[in-house]
Amino acid sequence: MSNIVKTKALTKKYHGFAAVDGVNMSIEKGDVYALIGENGAGKSTLMKMLSGLAAPTSGEVILFENKHPEVARFRMGCLIDSPALDSRLTVRDNLEMFSRAFGCHKEGEVDRILELVGMKANANKVIKKTSLGMKQRLAIGIALLGSPDFLILDEPMNGLDPMGIQEIRQLLKKLNAENQTTILISSHLLDEVSKVATRYGFMKAGHLIQELSNEELEEKSKTCLRLKVSDTAKAAMVCEKELGTNNYEVIDAEYVRLFDYVDESAKVVTAMVRGGVEVGEMVRVGESLEEFFNNLMTAREEQ
Repeated sequence: MSNIVKTKALTKKYHGFAAVDGVNMSIEKGDVYALIGENGAGKSTLMKMLSGLAAPTSGEVILFENKHPEVARFRMGCLIDSPALDSRLTVRDNLEMFSRAFGCHKEGEVDRILELVGMKANANKVIKKTSLGMKQRLAIGIALLGSPDFLILDEPMNGLDPMGIQEIRQLLKKLNAENQTTILISSHLLDEVSKVATRYGFMKAGHLIQELSNEELEEKSKTCLRLKVSDTAKAAMVCEKELGTNNYEVIDAEYVRLFDYVDESAKVVTAMVRGGVEVGEMVRVGESLEEFFNNLMTAREEQ
């Protein structure tokens, strides 16, 4: 699998404040990479550096395995903030205007984009009479001019109603599956983004604190027994020797997560006591993406 994006200690400072601080990111071909973080975490600034809209203070951006990103950016499309649509013009007129501005003179390109984003039936509708969902579809269409291999979308579902969110989600799935477009998307709608993402990057205060595949996230957030114990090292030994499982995780100095024996809590307690481990608390848990994110952010603040 080839790298579409790789950053090395990427940093952006404004008057001494690090909006993005030492980010090492990797996006592979075919990924739908969800960048998740609170407001002010540095998501938009990171996307602007990748797209060339902001210059890094230090660090390196490698696009399509090219250490000169300015050479490779013709293979990218991006939607950061909203494009300056002319509300007096039609959907088609706006798309043709941007097509000329981008130097996309390929015959049939505008019709191809209208078909791709599901706007052909509304091509002659004046922008001021279109819905927010239609405007978002058109904005993504503008980013798709020239058939980019890599698409950057900053909060494309922001402000949409449930139907609009569903439309954008289906469009992103189609682009990824049928066009093999690699996508970087930021969003606050965690449950929605989980329906399209294949990989996740979690940002906090300018730092990329964790990268996970969809499978790894499912593994971390699946149902388990969370135990507060007197000795995590002994608890680990009990899991392996008494319970015969390696399917556990030592979270910190007090807590262990056990993914087996979820419905046999009495057996787990008995084994721990027999192994000389005091169990102060045992809870059956299963985290949603939002719960995982909140717990991750909280743990980061406490460090």
